[in-house]
Amino acid sequence: MKRSLMMVVLLVAFAAVAQGEVGKVKDGKVVKSARDEIARLQRELDQQRALLVRMIELQQQQYAVLLKLAKGEVSAGEVAPVEPSRAAAPPVAEPDPVASSAAASARPTKAHAGRASSPTGAVSGKVTFTRGSAPAWVFVEDLKGSASGEFEIKQEDKQFVPRFAAVPRGTKLKFANYDNIFHNVFSVSAGNSFDVGNSRSGEPPRSYVAQAPGVIDIFCNIHSKMSASVLVAPGVYLAKVQSDGTFRLDDVPVGQRKIGAWAGGQKIVLKDVNVTTAGAEVAFELQVVEAGSHKNKSGQSYGSYAD
Repeated sequence: MKRSLMMVVLLVAFAAVAQGEVGKVKDGKVVKSARDEIARLQRELDQQRALLVRMIELQQQQYAVLLKLAKGEVSAGEVAPVEPSRAAAPPVAEPDPVASSAAASARPTKAHAGRASSPTGAVSGKVTFTRGSAPAWVFVEDLKGSASGEFEIKQEDKQFVPRFAAVPRGTKLKFANYDNIFHNVFSVSAGNSFDVGNSRSGEPPRSYVAQAPGVIDIFCNIHSKMSASVLVAPGVYLAKVQSDGTFRLDDVPVGQRKIGAWAGGQKIVLKDVNVTTAGAEVAFELQVVEAGSHKNKSGQSYGSYAD
């Protein structure tokens, strides 16, 4: 790019000589030679380049602020305004349309999901069961985001494996059939209703991208005893509870947060927690309820073939 700019400068300077610009007054100065004209144009290009760099920096600062606001890491009142007037930009005689266009094209167009930069704290605690037991997860309810990973739920021996799972919003659920019979995976859960159709062993796995936070109840339209539940967390702040009931969520942005806990066959339990850089602790009590009967995807009872 720098070499191209120099070529432009040289061409303009030679054109100035050819057109008799030498000796004339230009921008308040007498053009003494082609070398003087080259030096003057080089200074202007350097100024334009510095201004372009500063404009891009300001756009990046504004994008960072908007991303934090969108993720709930700061409130609007906590954000210090970005003031371009304080930038030490070099004086430019005329606006450069090329620089303005480049700054506009450098503006980010898509927010990327991920953990917060600072400040953060860890949320830890313990989950106990007053009745039953099942795999459990904890998550942050009020920090939104999405992921782009995949999670496989097998259809094996006329069962879903695993039966309970938790994934961030945006995860692709893949349903692979390992049985030598047909299955038809579906759900009528609010915000996550889908029907992948009939599939058999050896076919590519059917899939569904989990769109809405909440619990997805999954069934087979052919076999009434097949059921599974998947928690779709609102963002990437998600951790599985250990076998002793303890858990830990790392790098949670500080502030008043809603922490949720869920186990299979259980409604989501939410608690308000004040997260500081020193961390926070919270405890949950859950009750596991056995799944009851359900209808097929048409809302009808299963026929005599169901098993």
